[in-house]
Amino acid sequence: MFTGLIQHLGTVASIEHDGGGCMLAVADASPILGDCRRLHRGERRMPHRDGVRRTGARRVVHGMARERDARADGSRRAEVFAVVGYVAIDGASLTLTTVNDMQRTFGVMLIKHTQEKITLSKKPLGAKVNIEVDMLGKFVEKSVQAALSGGGTSNLRAMVEKVVEDVLVEKGVV
Repeated sequence: MFTGLIQHLGTVASIEHDGGGCMLAVADASPILGDCRRLHRGERRMPHRDGVRRTGARRVVHGMARERDARADGSRRAEVFAVVGYVAIDGASLTLTTVNDMQRTFGVMLIKHTQEKITLSKKPLGAKVNIEVDMLGKFVEKSVQAALSGGGTSNLRAMVEKVVEDVLVEKGVV
């Protein structure tokens, strides 16, 4: 679903940007995480450590965010989590534990092993991170937006209208 598992940390010695992307000098032959058009330009000093993946891993970044909070959260049990969507942060695929639409924030939990294998836990609060979202979620969002704007298929529009009508009847409005 995401761009590949991070295998280990590598050292990026330099980044050379050109019109369509970039060339990275890495301490090994594996491709580095991220899409150079959205790397944190100006915030990275060379050399720096980053996650590396196997050759052929797809590299896509949907946006960027800033790390706002990091704290020990004890040993919660899995039953308390209501949100189980996925997000990749700097290439690490993680399970969402909280989502707050009003504050536009989300939370993930990192076990000790994961913290040792990825760069996220080593970044200072406020550092920019690359965000990749669940592709199924992006597909659903696109389909719903198309249907609501009149650009969707007639079947999808009819389905949405039927659901709205059923709710209105159920509530006694119609």
